[in-house]
Amino acid sequence: KNYLRIIKDFFLKTPYFSNIIIFFFTLLKKTFFFKLTIKIRLNQLINYQEKINTIFSKYKFDRVLISNDRSNDLNLLVCKYCFDNKIKSIIIPTASIAWPEVILRQRRDHRDYYGFFHNKTFLKYPFLYKYDEVLKKNISYYSIFDILPYDKLNLLPKNPWVNGGGNSNLRLVEGEYVSKISIENGCDKSKIIKVGHTDYDELYLNFQFKSDIRKFITKKYCIRKTKIILVSLPPAYEHNFFTKEEALK
Repeated sequence: KNYLRIIKDFFLKTPYFSNIIIFFFTLLKKTFFFKLTIKIRLNQLINYQEKINTIFSKYKFDRVLISNDRSNDLNLLVCKYCFDNKIKSIIIPTASIAWPEVILRQRRDHRDYYGFFHNKTFLKYPFLYKYDEVLKKNISYYSIFDILPYDKLNLLPKNPWVNGGGNSNLRLVEGEYVSKISIENGCDKSKIIKVGHTDYDELYLNFQFKSDIRKFITKKYCIRKTKIILVSLPPAYEHNFFTKEEALK
């Protein structure tokens, strides 16, 4: 045991041999383990694809409602199936939308989205990347462990940086702002339909009965001031859309 420990210490403490060992394991990680991970991801996607094909063949859907056409394995597989089989896929309004600047901020700390493995994919799929002014690097919308298996199954959207930039047929949006910024970021204008939101109906009703609501608030909270200002901060900071300072502004 002492003999083995001496040898181990010699190799690790000697800079030359230590560098060789580090290089060897780095190379191993970038070849064998990398290829193994890609193979596992691809098999997982194929398994999902077979199940989706079975479900769609059984129920004969005319149209499908989805949350987006750019992320989540199942959404991409469903969109691709619908596109290939001429089934209408419709993106419905769901939660807050992540725009490119937010997506870039979320990916800066994750090396799977830029660096060594992306050199070839950047040349083949430049539309997957955006230049980040902070890191001074091109960052991918997808992790390298998603790009390669997605490519094998032809799942990559034309523009993943905007919801509606993939294989969907229609994108329902709540109002003019989302419509405008979606088109600016590359969503096809012909896909967009403005449908409003149930919250707008509630706001309209509140405005109609604002006198009654004011009386209720002043009585409930014993407010005697002539002017009442209610401030509600959206959860932008919690979702990493803005910094704390930007959210408070």
